[in-house]
Amino acid sequence: MKTIKKHDNLLLWIGIAIFSVLTIFQIGISSGDELWNFQNIYKMVNGFKIYQDANVIITPIFFWIGEIILTILGANYFIYRLLDVGIYSTMILIIYNIYKQIKIPKRNALLYTLIINYFIYLCITGGANYNILAITFVLLGIYIFLKYQNNKNRFAILNGMVIYFVLFTKQNIGVYYVIGTIITQLILEKRNKKLYIDIIKQMIIAGMLSILTLGILTQNGTIFDFINYAFLGIGEFGTSNIAMEMECIVHLTIAAITVISAIFMNKKMANDEQKRNITIFLSMGIPMLLIVYPIINAFHTMIAILVLAVLLMYLADIVLRKIVSKKIVNSVILFMIVVLILMGVKAGIVIIKNNPFVYHYQNPYYGGILTKEMENKIKVVNQYINNNNGKAIIFSKEAALYNIPEKRSNGAMDLPFLGNLGYGGEEAMLEQIKAKKGYQILLTKENYWQESDKITDYIRRHYHKIGEVEEFEIYEII
Repeated sequence: MKTIKKHDNLLLWIGIAIFSVLTIFQIGISSGDELWNFQNIYKMVNGFKIYQDANVIITPIFFWIGEIILTILGANYFIYRLLDVGIYSTMILIIYNIYKQIKIPKRNALLYTLIINYFIYLCITGGANYNILAITFVLLGIYIFLKYQNNKNRFAILNGMVIYFVLFTKQNIGVYYVIGTIITQLILEKRNKKLYIDIIKQMIIAGMLSILTLGILTQNGTIFDFINYAFLGIGEFGTSNIAMEMECIVHLTIAAITVISAIFMNKKMANDEQKRNITIFLSMGIPMLLIVYPIINAFHTMIAILVLAVLLMYLADIVLRKIVSKKIVNSVILFMIVVLILMGVKAGIVIIKNNPFVYHYQNPYYGGILTKEMENKIKVVNQYINNNNGKAIIFSKEAALYNIPEKRSNGAMDLPFLGNLGYGGEEAMLEQIKAKKGYQILLTKENYWQESDKITDYIRRHYHKIGEVEEFEIYEII
């Protein structure tokens, strides 16, 4: 027991990592965020440049990390999914340490961490993701707030670094973190010259690191492409991709209940230390709710309410710790561990049945599951493109599935989503297509909801359809 308590962090990380491995490796390869992010990193590993050859609309830290890891360990789905496991497991570990930092006993901290893991573990199935990495940095920032609140110099340095890492992992979450961190300090500290100097110090540190990053992008010749995709297309992304899944109302309702409960407890029940902790969670958690915009789906809402979910468990602890016995806590922990083990066993059976390791390690899809039908489609379509000397471009969200094995890049045409097209949007992309005389454009028969009807309608009206290959219609640009 003493060994477990001494190495609790390591054991928790390993346990979550094993569960995460089983969860992610049972998932088949399909056109979605996991494949699209892998495509961009795979392009970088193979000599293409971020922003210039891949229309990434996010700041670069996640993609740089991915490029380094895949270059060293292997450019395939296996390593990419291990990156996913590493990020997610670290995020869960930080949550556990946040609870310990606010003086929750290890036993209770483990219970609350497992509860949160149970309700958000489906985030793993989205693959290695800049959203998960960014919210991991946000949680690290909250941990730093709690641990170093009495050491202002160290806090200024560390928080300045966290601001940079969040901002350059995903820019909108970085802005929300800056808002949260300033509000938190203005509420908790005396508003005097020293406080404002401390805040300025944090911004200077973040600014210096940002300038260094911009210098790297300039040196690589991608600074203007970075500005084009990561900032100039944001308006189109925000207005053209508004969508909502009704199940998200439940997540947002939980967030609203948490905020109301926290405000009530801050006034009626909490001691001074608890009030300070609640204020930190609220000030950081409320701005994070903006993450849901514009695509309000289960994944984005789980990320958006995560800080408030951590707060909710803290509020429950304040109310229930003196009521609920250690025996009950131990029983619930044991039950949850058994549930996770059973879920892991089920996932393991799927992995054994489908075997994601049938390909050679050098194959980019090593570690992923492709059906025989998908394998055949990839073979047929790529053979058609190669027979046309590469002068056939898949203009669809499906492009990554076919381009990755051929190490092929057609820039923004590989993911032609509204908001992913940079400055000029649809009109600029139409000009690119018009300039491709002698090429063929492959379109799916129906557009994905984020794809441009204007562009595909133009292609169908102005160019001659010369045939079909698998799921694609072929149009010749003349």
